[in-house]
Amino acid sequence: MAPHVLLVDDSTTVRMVIAAELREAGFRVTPVPTLDAARRAFAQYRERDPFHLAILDLLLPDGDGIDLLREIRRDPALERLPVMLLSSDARFGSRLRGLGVGADDFVGKPHSKSFLISRAHVLTGNTQTESAPRAWRVLVVDADPGLRDALEKVLRIGHGCDVVALESVDQAAQFLDLEGANVDGAVVDRRCFLRVLGLLRSKQPNGVPMIVLDDSPSATWPPVAAAKRNSAVASALVMPRTIEPGTVAEVMMRRLVEDAPSSVSSSSKIPIATIDAVRRLARGA
Repeated sequence: MAPHVLLVDDSTTVRMVIAAELREAGFRVTPVPTLDAARRAFAQYRERDPFHLAILDLLLPDGDGIDLLREIRRDPALERLPVMLLSSDARFGSRLRGLGVGADDFVGKPHSKSFLISRAHVLTGNTQTESAPRAWRVLVVDADPGLRDALEKVLRIGHGCDVVALESVDQAAQFLDLEGANVDGAVVDRRCFLRVLGLLRSKQPNGVPMIVLDDSPSATWPPVAAAKRNSAVASALVMPRTIEPGTVAEVMMRRLVEDAPSSVSSSSKIPIATIDAVRRLARGA
């Protein structure tokens, strides 16, 4: 029998969209709008058709999804139930708070369909996991909230990526310390590039494609000495912060297509000429 998913979200549109996506992927779904309805659903289906996964919105009309998560973890019959948090609040505090009390994953709104479906397959132990593509996870680290939001929007909505947008290296360190918090690519501010690079290399020795946003990129950056010591420094692509977020996203997608494992999905094919043009612009040519 197909895995049974409890979907808790107060938005009718979100419930309809995610329920349709899950059903299309072979799941059975019980969508409800409130914490109270979720509690009733647990009681109703506990014996005859238990849930294999719960997807909980953080903010609900009658409470906080974290409260329900705590109830699930305290219930001996539900404590092992996989839980995915769903929220438009992409701030790192929400991610960490949820994962810290026993959530298995976090999906932001607007969500990446491929990432949500892939994680649902994995968390329920569905055999379709092997053939299901997963979304690329891109780490964005920059102190400018406007830039972070713009990059997150275009990467998530325009390219279907799962985006982790953080404002500091400390937040990046906390995120990367979480089990399974691997990333496929990163866009970072020049001022924190070397520290983020060190964090990524300690977790993922093979490295990931990186774009460095610089106020005034030039041919003298990255530093020659650092580049000689570390090939990852030399391979980082420097782009001006003034470039449109859409162009940054397109270049990242191209680098992911070239460097990421074939099991990761992509709908973007950016010409090599785009990369060459951006490299020339980054050098001030």
